[in-house]
Amino acid sequence: MKIRIDLPHHPYDIQIEKGCLSQAGKWLRELWQPQKIVIITDNRVASLYAEKVKLSLEDAGFQVAVFDFLEGEERKILTTVTKSL
Repeated sequence: MKIRIDLPHHPYDIQIEKGCLSQAGKWLRELWQPQKIVIITDNRVASLYAEKVKLSLEDAGFQVAVFDFLEGEERKILTTVTKSL
């Protein structure tokens, strides 16, 4: 199922289906040529989903790095990422 989000300056679709994480690489490859890509997520989400998405992206030809940080709303800021680069 696809849900359209109609924002004034940036409409986009959300894809909802069983097993969709393993299709991430295929979908991104339809939009961009394979290149370097990073997955930025908290450690809880990473433990559940990062490896599946990473493998999908690699299978589609992307070079993938995963950056995970400690969970918590107070850490969802740009400085969390930039301090680790």
